[in-house]
Amino acid sequence: MSHFPNLFSPLKVNSLILKNRIIAAPMSGGFITAHNMEMLANKAKGGAALIILGSSHVDNDRSCIARGWPGLFEPFMESYLDQVNVIHQYGAKVSLELFHAGQWADTSGTGKNPLGPVDMIRNEGFECTVTKVDAMTEDDMKTVANNFATAAARAQRFGIDMCMIHFAHGWLGAQFLSPKFNKRTDQYGGSFENRIRFPMMIVDAVRKAVGPDYPLDMRISGDERCEDGMDPKEVIQFVKRIEDKIDMIHVSSGIDKYLDLTTYVEPIELYPHCLNVHLAEAMKKEVKIPVVTVGAINMPDEAERILAEGKADFIAMARGLLADPEWPNKAFRGQEKDIVPCLRCNSCYHVATEHFTNGCSVNPVFCREERIKMDLQTKKPQKNIVIVGGGPAGMKAAITAIDYGHKVTLFEKSEKLGGLINISDLDERKIDLRNYRNYLVNKVTNSGVAVILNQEAKPETVKELNPDVVIVAVGSVPNTP
Repeated sequence: MSHFPNLFSPLKVNSLILKNRIIAAPMSGGFITAHNMEMLANKAKGGAALIILGSSHVDNDRSCIARGWPGLFEPFMESYLDQVNVIHQYGAKVSLELFHAGQWADTSGTGKNPLGPVDMIRNEGFECTVTKVDAMTEDDMKTVANNFATAAARAQRFGIDMCMIHFAHGWLGAQFLSPKFNKRTDQYGGSFENRIRFPMMIVDAVRKAVGPDYPLDMRISGDERCEDGMDPKEVIQFVKRIEDKIDMIHVSSGIDKYLDLTTYVEPIELYPHCLNVHLAEAMKKEVKIPVVTVGAINMPDEAERILAEGKADFIAMARGLLADPEWPNKAFRGQEKDIVPCLRCNSCYHVATEHFTNGCSVNPVFCREERIKMDLQTKKPQKNIVIVGGGPAGMKAAITAIDYGHKVTLFEKSEKLGGLINISDLDERKIDLRNYRNYLVNKVTNSGVAVILNQEAKPETVKELNPDVVIVAVGSVPNTP
């Protein structure tokens, strides 16, 4: 029996049975790379029930996001098959996010303008060049709805277990639903009834294409977090209109292309945990289909409490499963103290770092799976290792060395481990950094490392231990903003 009975109970979504309530939210696309395949394999092996492949464009000319991923078309079809196969191999199910960027599409090289609710010159939002956007005609709408339907039917034939229609974060569906973007004066703009007309056309086309038994999910912003955005009550009313055609609703928040609003799409460390749960709870009170919540749900006790209190039916995580793909398995075994906490630093989200980094601050293997192999099974000669410094670098080095079977002595000149990240004790908002410090300290103190506190590691002291290796991790200089 798991320590978290709600989190690890199965649930049926249309014809699909998911083995637990943990969903790996979309953070990957269709390009086949060694890194991408290993990332997906690790998530599946780690115990997530459903893994969503992200941003699959419904056409390859006017729906693509900048630096985005291809749709389920030649020559990328085999790439998708490989990803589906590796996920299924390790016991998880696969969903595909059907995506259209609308007015934010990158159409450079196609000779076409992006499509959106209205004619406009796109020069707002970050990463947006001055670009002409064409207002969609009814013929355009029929074409796009058919493209969504065709993509979903193709996914079904490929053995993909579910499709997610992406109507969140300011993409095409949301652009019609939201007063912020939809300034049309015809029957597709203005009133709520008019603004939902084209999005409903897409949903109807997709359901017709895949039949009644194929699971369909939808991602939507329960709140766009801006005054001129979608009214959360209208979002619920829209979902109630279509809940006979979809099988699950995935409630997020924010808008991607605005720096202030995208901080809700991938919540920053200054925001509280579980920041979208109230939106999922409001949705769940009004609809009969399963509701997914997402956003800074980092630890199993948080997820279990949400489910136990009936505020959602599934927990979606993105960055947390990059920090530790074994999160579900560790939670199931009652090893929650061994889960590597996500810092919500957004180093994995390259836009947040202006593309200067792309990795994980707490999982050095992420993005380097093909280069860094943690081969803990092969026995190697034990070494006597001395580590100087008990901050995060020294503790991580100690844990890794112990995992490889070495003898480790760690010197820390102060009275406790933690180094500079002990500052997290002084700021309640630094809960993630504090959780990570606590994780490292717990691992070091319970793993056989000989910890020597209140002692500076002088040369003669180190020599007395006759080390094979000395790792110097004496810390850094804090930056004052």
